[in-house]
Amino acid sequence: MEVWMAMLSKKEMSIVEVLLKYQGVYISSQELADAVGYSDRTVRKYLKSLENILKEHGAHLSSKQGKGTQFWISDSVAFDTFWIEEKGHHKAVSDVTKLEVGDDRKRYIINKLFFEGGPCTLASLSQELYISKTSVSQLIADIRAMIAGYHLTLETEHHRLQVYGKEKDIRHFIKDYFFLDSFNGSVFSLIGDELLEKVQLSEIIHIVINHTRNADLKLADFVLHNLILHIALAVKRLKISSPVYSLSGFAHLRNSKEYQVAQAIIGDLEEKLAISFPEQEVVYITTHLRSAGNILDDSDEASEDLEGLEEHIQFALVNIGKELSLPLEEDHHLINNLKAHFTPFLSRLHNHVQFSNPLTEEIQAEYGPVLDVIKAHFLKLPELEPYDIREDEWVYIALHILATIEKLNHQQRKRVLVVCATGVGSARMLKNRLEREFSREIEIEDVVSYFDLAQHNLQNVDLIISSVDLTGLLFLVPVVQVGVLLNQKDIEKIRTKLTSIVVKPRLAASSPSEFLEQTDQQLEMIFRKEQFLVFEEKISKQKALDAMIGQLKEADGEEFIEAFKQQLQLRERLSPVVFADILAFPHPAKPLSIQEQIVVAVFKEPLMWDEHSSRVQFVFLISPSMSRNQVLKEVSPKLVDFVEDTSLQRKLLENPTFETLKNIFIPLLRGGGK
Repeated sequence: MEVWMAMLSKKEMSIVEVLLKYQGVYISSQELADAVGYSDRTVRKYLKSLENILKEHGAHLSSKQGKGTQFWISDSVAFDTFWIEEKGHHKAVSDVTKLEVGDDRKRYIINKLFFEGGPCTLASLSQELYISKTSVSQLIADIRAMIAGYHLTLETEHHRLQVYGKEKDIRHFIKDYFFLDSFNGSVFSLIGDELLEKVQLSEIIHIVINHTRNADLKLADFVLHNLILHIALAVKRLKISSPVYSLSGFAHLRNSKEYQVAQAIIGDLEEKLAISFPEQEVVYITTHLRSAGNILDDSDEASEDLEGLEEHIQFALVNIGKELSLPLEEDHHLINNLKAHFTPFLSRLHNHVQFSNPLTEEIQAEYGPVLDVIKAHFLKLPELEPYDIREDEWVYIALHILATIEKLNHQQRKRVLVVCATGVGSARMLKNRLEREFSREIEIEDVVSYFDLAQHNLQNVDLIISSVDLTGLLFLVPVVQVGVLLNQKDIEKIRTKLTSIVVKPRLAASSPSEFLEQTDQQLEMIFRKEQFLVFEEKISKQKALDAMIGQLKEADGEEFIEAFKQQLQLRERLSPVVFADILAFPHPAKPLSIQEQIVVAVFKEPLMWDEHSSRVQFVFLISPSMSRNQVLKEVSPKLVDFVEDTSLQRKLLENPTFETLKNIFIPLLRGGGK
């Protein structure tokens, strides 16, 4: 078997990545240098070496005095194959001489310390990494600082480096550093920093996620956020021996699924955190879990209070909105969040339990007058009239309304959905960083977990910013993957994407004839006549997919076909791929193709997709490229128009030809209607 030898260094890879973004556009060496963080001289040196390498693999660099360098591709198959191999090599470097960047070397050392065992000395590392002992010593100092937050130390004993600490802390570091880069990484939310040690918050998040997922409980982001916060507060309270409020009247909950999950969560927390929880905490967690589906049965004392709750909330929002000159009552997301909040809140009020809020002082200082208006109108809710409610609880209610007020005050900003693995810890850190960096450009519509993303309505979202790798998943809006800490490269990626959404430079830069030509080229690249199928008679889902997969360019080998089928099944387990009951968009969980492709099928006789979708008539089999998906990113948003426009669907169904497909999508790609 031939082994691929990487041709590009890490620095050259980063330069090519920037050139790909600006394909066909001249970019100066200084602009390149700013984007990759190297000097102008270094970039110019690497551009010279890249010129010959890229030419051998279907890509070219051309330079013009005063304009800069232009990157363009003449043979997309050759370049995509080359680029896939290069990226694959750099993801798993086996040649230590290629470890030219400090972070790579640091990772190499950490891997040896935590996984490989055996002798690990300054001398041996110096020889293996081809760097001086002084450089190794600096890396060791960085690693010591990194693991100190996990109560671990790195000591030298008989010239050998050894990690010391409790096994659970070692595992936590391994989990965070090697496996949770996109989850909560080694960075925790402000809540975690204020309330708990980092390791403990990580345990809480994973315990809650594991048990709720295993029990198939679908937690809304707000519920998950409040549950994590509640448990963190409970741990803090128990650590300082603060008294725990009693809670009665919930004996009937012991037979519920939510109660069983709460018991399992408490059991794991006690084992992992070495803390004994009172039984009341199980009930508190149960009420949070039940609020995920707005569950309160007739035996709940608070159930009668929920009748008419939505109407009362809406009435309060109308009056608050009048004072603030904002249409708060029109925000259904706000109303749903408040309803979800009131479910456990009313249960606690019935049992004389109110929680403290770590954000109270901050909200009072920054939004005091607005908080007073919110309190004045929500006090009139019949559900709340009997109670003397603490300021901390008013702030919990106000947070939802304040978020909507901010949103309505900045309608012109691009609406962004932030995705992290849980929607909690790292999500809050990322949200804060985004708001600081792009305060004038974006409005964060919501922060959701990876698990809830499939259920989220993306209709009002302009851009997804994710710390989780969403490669291979189809979203009909642009996606940018970033790190939790949002480094300079991440910021540039987002800014580039925002510019393309807002300004649409393609329209400004091209003449009408050039734009039409670009549109036709995009259409020809993604929709091909041989990849358009019509099924006149009834056919099974599996046979239909087999026929469609067979039209992919790589489908000449059984290994690819089987791998593609497995990835389709894996992706469909994550969330449904059928929209509006009659359209299906199957795609692999990870890209397997060299080039981006869409195979389209029209079914004269409705296709039985699954037990929930029995009348599918259009299937768009999407196969993203392992390398680049420039055209697919342009075409994917237009699939939304096809999903939402039944007249376009009827047009294709009545005359199912490739020409009809083109006639439908050409106007959509040109930015017009049907």
